[in-house]
Amino acid sequence: MVELLGPFDAGAMPGNGEWQAPLADHDGLGVEELLLLDALPVRQGVPARKLAVVAGLPVQRVLAGLGRLELNSLAVQDGTGWRRARRQ
Repeated sequence: MVELLGPFDAGAMPGNGEWQAPLADHDGLGVEELLLLDALPVRQGVPARKLAVVAGLPVQRVLAGLGRLELNSLAVQDGTGWRRARRQ
C-alpha cells in the first residue's frame, strides 16, 4: 500500500516503517537554554546583561547557557555581544 503514495525520503523512515520528524535545533535543550535562545537576536549581538533581562535569568546562568549554546553551534559572540548563529 505504501508504494501507491509515490517516492519518499527513505531516510525519514526507520526500519520499522514509522515516520519520525526531523530534529529541530532546539531539541534536547533545557528550559533555561530555550529562554536564552529565544532572547538571542539574529543580526546584531547584545551584551549578556541585556540577555539576562530579556530572558529573565541571572547573568551567571546566562553566561553558562551561552557557553552551552555556543558548543551546540546555536550562539556566537561577535564584537557587539551575543547573537544566534547562522543556520547552514
